Amino acid sequence: MKGIRMNKVWILARCAALLLLSWSLTAASEQQLPSAGTEENEKKPAVVSEGPEISLRVPFMSPRFADVPIASVNEETITVGELTSSLESAHEGKKEHGQKQAASIDVSEILNRLITVKLIVREAREMGMDELPEVKKDISATSKVTAREVLIDDITKDVKADEAEVEKLRRQMVREWKIKSVLFEKEDDAKKMEAEIKAGKSFEELAAKAVEDKTAKSQGEGGYVKSRELLPDVAAVVSKMEPGTVSPVIKVASGKETGFTILKLEEIRYPEDPESLERARGAVLSVASIEAVKNFKREAYKKNVKTDTRLLEKLNFEAKNPGFAAMLKDKRSVATVKGEKPVTVADLAKGLDGKFFHGIDRAIEEKKVNNKKLEVLDELLEKRLFDKEIAKRGIEKTESFRKKMKAYEDSVLFGMFVRKVLLPDVKATEEELKAYYDEHKGDYTNPEMMRISALIFGTQEQAESAIERLKKGADFNWMKSNAEGQVDSSTEGLLSFKGGLLITKTLDQELQNSLRGAKPEEYRLFKSKEGHFYVLYIQGVAPSSLQPYEEAREDIGKKVFDMKVKALVDDWVGKLRETADVKVYLASSPSSGEMTGKH
Repeated sequence: MKGIRMNKVWILARCAALLLLSWSLTAASEQQLPSAGTEENEKKPAVVSEGPEISLRVPFMSPRFADVPIASVNEETITVGELTSSLESAHEGKKEHGQKQAASIDVSEILNRLITVKLIVREAREMGMDELPEVKKDISATSKVTAREVLIDDITKDVKADEAEVEKLRRQMVREWKIKSVLFEKEDDAKKMEAEIKAGKSFEELAAKAVEDKTAKSQGEGGYVKSRELLPDVAAVVSKMEPGTVSPVIKVASGKETGFTILKLEEIRYPEDPESLERARGAVLSVASIEAVKNFKREAYKKNVKTDTRLLEKLNFEAKNPGFAAMLKDKRSVATVKGEKPVTVADLAKGLDGKFFHGIDRAIEEKKVNNKKLEVLDELLEKRLFDKEIAKRGIEKTESFRKKMKAYEDSVLFGMFVRKVLLPDVKATEEELKAYYDEHKGDYTNPEMMRISALIFGTQEQAESAIERLKKGADFNWMKSNAEGQVDSSTEGLLSFKGGLLITKTLDQELQNSLRGAKPEEYRLFKSKEGHFYVLYIQGVAPSSLQPYEEAREDIGKKVFDMKVKALVDDWVGKLRETADVKVYLASSPSSGEMTGKH
């Protein structure tokens, strides 16, 4: 049968991916594909040149030691910083694929990939690929973007997060409420209780009486709850309340139930959570950094920019006379930046021309162009101001810029080598794809999944009572907020069931036994090893099923394609290593945040 070839856009995307994580971290871990380099080369470790040696232990993640060499390829070094950057990418890759934290990633494998990249890039340069017009154009365009990124890093390097703002945001993120509430079917009954509370009567007494009179469905005290665990209308009211206060009547609707609730906020707490603290600090720092860049722009505008506001106001890019085509040639100056070329009417028109997806003619007809002229002018001036500052600070001479551009150039050359040298020989037949499918059916079997939420109680009696009430029609969300005897959500060792899809075969065996055969809208009781009783609400079930070949074919094609590309890369690397001068100084894999090397 005819070979199956990948389209050009997809191929180029894959080439970039090959550099960043080499030919798929997932494929390497799941399919046990060989590391870059042939088996023979793996067995022949590079030898450091003879002579005096010293052993150096360095903190693995310390920026201070980022430039320490751990290997060299034809005298081009690979540093600690390059290795840690690749390891971070590998960790992120595993997270994206839902794998466990990447403690199992082999550092020597990552180092071997870096060596592979150096070898391939060197070969690409020797073939003259770095002189190709398309490569030069790509690198030139990227250098401008990279220079701006480095400039922004320089502008924001001294920005620090306001710890008061961090704490304020952290408290908002972790805030939990302890609530007592009562639900009425009739608004009049709820209004009556509200009036009696305003007259000075006790919430607890009135709530108990309403339950006794059967005008209210349920009353009780649950554990602490977060905003996302409450109905939106309830959360909006609670967020404005103080401990000890009682809410007005709130109309609520959830599931099959509609009613009217009154609640009392008993306590507010702010649990310690290191992850939330870091997220809050990151968010505050991001806002502060954005503000620092805005401040830089404001000051730069004041010092360097002069705008002909009268001309700018008169410019009508939608007018038939002189017409948009004429304005594309208009050399009148709209604004100037000290020491830079002025922004002309033609520059502004050109910027506007590129703003509209459906073309400038349609935008003119719809009267959308003039509304964009200030925005486009700001973008043009910003570019000139940033270019001016880049030159002033010597950004393109900095080590940070050099490293970023070197990494990008390597990625382009690696991809170009794969595209021009390897891809012409890569194709996969239908028979190969089907053979891969037959050998990896486990990879294309969708596991059974269940969407589960839970109520957690301290005793079996309380849990069984809750199940009975749920079976009789009580709303699950209402029960979560009000059922008595629930275990505090901050209790250590609690299992998490928040309504997300769970793969049943990954759950604890005892839990799997409790869920076996469960159907949607069913409730199951489960006792954990810690002695907590879970009322499991099975909201949905997705049974196990084998994905048909036709549906899996596209993914299989990519994987087989990756494998073939990797095999060709391995073959090339094997030949290149025979003549290359490769030295590895890393004596052992990093442990406890340190690595050892010989120099």
